[in-house]
Amino acid sequence: MVDQQNLMAARVSRNILQQSWMGGIVTHGNPTGTGGTTLVGADARLATSTFRGDKNLSLALYMLGTDDEATGARDAAGGFVIDYPNDRWDVALSWKQIGDNFQPALGFVPRVGIRKTELNVAFQP
Repeated sequence: MVDQQNLMAARVSRNILQQSWMGGIVTHGNPTGTGGTTLVGADARLATSTFRGDKNLSLALYMLGTDDEATGARDAAGGFVIDYPNDRWDVALSWKQIGDNFQPALGFVPRVGIRKTELNVAFQP
C-alpha cells in the first residue's frame, strides 16, 4: 500500500522591463508515496526588440535543484538559450546540464546525467 501524500506545486512570475520576465517554482511531494521530494528553481528571460536598432535578441536562463528525502540525493539542472530570431537570420545557442541525481518527482526529465550544447543557424532570405 502506498502512503498518502500531500502534493504541492507553486509558480510565480513577474514581468520586468518591457519584454522580459523572471520567475520561480517550488514543488514538494512524491506521487509514489515514497517520501517527500522538493524542487526549487528560478528562471528569467531578458529580451529586446531594439538590439542594433530594430533586431530581436533574447537570453533565457534557468536553474533547478532537487532534494529527495527517501534517498538523500540532491542534485541540480540548469541552462541557457541565447536567441537572435530575425527575418534574415535566426541564430540560437543553447546549453544545459542535468545532474545524475536530479529527481523532479512532480515533473519530467527526459534523461539525467547529461551536458548538451546546441547551435542552430538558419538563413531565411
